[in-house]
Amino acid sequence: MLSGIAKIRGRLTDTRFSHYQLEVLDSDSAPFPIKGLYPVQPGEFVLADFDTRELGDGAYSFNLAAFNTEGYTRYFDVAFTIDNTPPEAHIEYPVDADTLRGWIEIEGEISDEHLSSYQLSYGPGPNPPENEMTILDSGSESIVEHSVAWNTLALHGQYTLVLAGMDAAGLSSAQRRSVWIENPPINASEGGSREFDALRIFIPPGSPSEDIALGVRTYDADPTLDPGSEDLRMAGRLFEIMSAPAAINLRRPATLRVPYEHTAAADKLALFRLGSDQAWQRIGGTLNQGENTISTAIDSFGTFVLFEDHREYGSSAGTLSNLQCQPRMISPRGGWTEQTQISFRLSDRAPVSVMVYNMAGQRKKTLLDATLNTGVHSVEWSGHDNNGDMVEDGMYIVVTKTPETAVKQVIGVVNGGK
Repeated sequence: MLSGIAKIRGRLTDTRFSHYQLEVLDSDSAPFPIKGLYPVQPGEFVLADFDTRELGDGAYSFNLAAFNTEGYTRYFDVAFTIDNTPPEAHIEYPVDADTLRGWIEIEGEISDEHLSSYQLSYGPGPNPPENEMTILDSGSESIVEHSVAWNTLALHGQYTLVLAGMDAAGLSSAQRRSVWIENPPINASEGGSREFDALRIFIPPGSPSEDIALGVRTYDADPTLDPGSEDLRMAGRLFEIMSAPAAINLRRPATLRVPYEHTAAADKLALFRLGSDQAWQRIGGTLNQGENTISTAIDSFGTFVLFEDHREYGSSAGTLSNLQCQPRMISPRGGWTEQTQISFRLSDRAPVSVMVYNMAGQRKKTLLDATLNTGVHSVEWSGHDNNGDMVEDGMYIVVTKTPETAVKQVIGVVNGGK
């Protein structure tokens, strides 16, 4: 593989050498002579300085004819390739000055007929030194419409992405993208929420053991992940909720609200989590068919998906447990958390009501009155009554009932006032 100006070297062993002739041949054109027809002494020497740029990229061969003083001629042929074109590297996404957060898919391509290696890496600042670069992807074959996942959760500030490649001729090229990464953490003591394309995660105050940044990565289903039943039909893409730090401990359940596309089987929808044994575990969820969302409570992050669950479940008066109101103090006008997430577990399919009463026993808000499937359910109260008005400051009782069970929790409202 040759490029640029190449020194063509040879060895002479005949003491009766007269001269030589060197030509470049290809299949489509006449021989291309290279100057250097001078007698030389025995030994190694440079036959010619060959400027490969005078010919196009492609396959060629050297034809060397050596003559001695007695009229004998010897021929030599050596095949070679000219490559004066560096690899073409292009980062389609992100572009310069983009602001990124969470999980992103870097899209790009790099191509060269004789590519020997490529590397996608990133580093801090506009001109990161080599020793501070982190490799995201590498290989030795051209890639077209290629995507690489980049978890930016633990990063903040300006970073530079570099896609670089080198070919067999030693030619190299690179494209750089300077981006800004913003992953504002959720304060552990205050809690908060994050939305990712209509998917919402609410972290209650005091739930994480430390401040966390959240991200969501969606991807197509792995065909090796068996739903475990013909009655489970996937109703959306898999998504993975990740945090930084990664191994975070949730001391109180987080609320997860997931959008779904309209389906005639909406009443069969349930959220499932992928277990450590690679089996899907039903969590459940409460439908809001007006918003096309399903909400539930989770005690850890991981990989989730919506299934239409067509399996048969028994109906009963329903055992209700694990009632949680997070947080227990809300401020509808702002200042801190403006709503509480009410979650509970239902053992069987059963009628369920969730209502809010003031301390005088007056019902202020009906949050839910429906028949629910088995699993973990979640509804939200924003401190408003059935007329849409903010309730007065004070203590309120959340009553969650089935025909068999009634569970209560008290929460406080401040700065509510009418």
